Amino acid sequence: MSRSFQYLFLALVMIGSLFLGPATPAYAASLPAEINQQFTPLQIDAGGTSILRITIFNPNVYGLTSVAWTNNLTTGLYVAPGAIVNTCGGTFAPLPGDTTLTMSGGSVAPQVTVPGNVMLRFPSLRSLREISLMLSMLAR
Repeated sequence: MSRSFQYLFLALVMIGSLFLGPATPAYAASLPAEINQQFTPLQIDAGGTSILRITIFNPNVYGLTSVAWTNNLTTGLYVAPGAIVNTCGGTFAPLPGDTTLTMSGGSVAPQVTVPGNVMLRFPSLRSLREISLMLSMLAR
């Protein structure tokens, strides 16, 4: 393409943008949010506690609303008394003894990671024996 055509094309694009305004996409692609979980400490002894840190990352250029998720804890884990952290808004208020974690009505700003924490406990050795005995009786 000759140089004069390039200048003409550039001039038309610039003049057109003055009248039409900047080009905007009709819609933005939606990417799924990432939800990650990490225990601290990683190993929980019988009767011990660990903090479960749950993070939600929004990779989109727009905010997420009505964020909701449910986590059924592994058999034997339950919510222990302790501080619960929720930086996502909405409802996240597990009670001591709960075996399910539920978040609803949260929001996450664009391209932001929000954390939440909850203290979990693994049953005592005696409780584990009782659980094993009950399971073996049900298996018969």
